[in-house]
Amino acid sequence: FFNSGYILVISMIVLSFSEIFAMPFMMTVAVSPADSTNRGTYTGIYSTAWSAAFIIAPVLGTGIVTHFGFDVLWWTMGVLSIITLCGMWLVVPKIYRIVEPPVHAL
Repeated sequence: FFNSGYILVISMIVLSFSEIFAMPFMMTVAVSPADSTNRGTYTGIYSTAWSAAFIIAPVLGTGIVTHFGFDVLWWTMGVLSIITLCGMWLVVPKIYRIVEPPVHAL
């Protein structure tokens, strides 16, 4: 099963639905600290970083595979994913603390 084309199709379906569900939230997290005067700047920086990732990632991934093999690529991606998860776990609550208006008692 894993050596056939079916795993590629299933992987692309999972990846596509993951992006569909995650993209609105990622943009919200990126833009939420901005106020109305600089929201466009935050959106532009986010879009530029996203576009740059589509250019840089294949070059770096291919270089790692060429010089070190697929095992090193997947271990590197796993470590980077865990570092990113920890960073988001620390940063997102602080962003929402800044954005949420204070609750006033009646």
